[in-house]
Amino acid sequence: MKFASVILLSAALLLGWATAMPLLIRMEAEDAVAPDLIAIFAKPTRSWETTDLPIGETESIKLAAEQNLRYDRYFFRSYRKGSTEFTIYVAYWLPGKQPPHLITQHVPDRCWTMNGMTCEEMRFEVPTSIGTHQLWPAQWRQFRNTDGKVVYAMFWHTVGGRPYNFGRQFYAVPHAGTFWFEAFRYLLGSRPEQVFFRVTSNSPIDELWKNPELQEVLGGFLQLGLAAGPVY
Repeated sequence: MKFASVILLSAALLLGWATAMPLLIRMEAEDAVAPDLIAIFAKPTRSWETTDLPIGETESIKLAAEQNLRYDRYFFRSYRKGSTEFTIYVAYWLPGKQPPHLITQHVPDRCWTMNGMTCEEMRFEVPTSIGTHQLWPAQWRQFRNTDGKVVYAMFWHTVGGRPYNFGRQFYAVPHAGTFWFEAFRYLLGSRPEQVFFRVTSNSPIDELWKNPELQEVLGGFLQLGLAAGPVY
């Protein structure tokens, strides 16, 4: 009888948790406010020409991207000096908006290769910093597009301020351990805010990253939780 009582009590608690959790997540999301990404990256550049870019080349592509990604805010800007171009793309999701595994379906490893681009070189968990602040390790890629031009990229994905574990692999197919770990956390009610960061360039990013003006602009990453430690 005692065993049966424990089972019934556990089932009741689980049912109560399952009923209450969606409401709590919805309340958290309603109270949260998406950051103003335009203001965060408003730092002017003296010698780089800037252009805000659309999420898609046409209205139909833009609409499809918005419906698939379901982000709450995004920022996409090009910085150009002569023949050198550097872009910053950031997408933000409020708590409970989107499961992590659905967001990672749109990383360059998957989306770009599906659109005909070829990955020629990859590096994993690359250490990077902005000023004196160490960032969470980045994924580094060198792609070639359908026009034969080389595109360098670095990207990150944070879930509640912690880095999403892409593993040491090309992420066209999700890392099984990470996929189930994140799915389990999501089912248990862990649904914090998420941010996806990506920088691209037609020149090696390692060299451009040290540019003082771009370092100032990239400082916006710190405000969005990409630093691996406290930011003072």
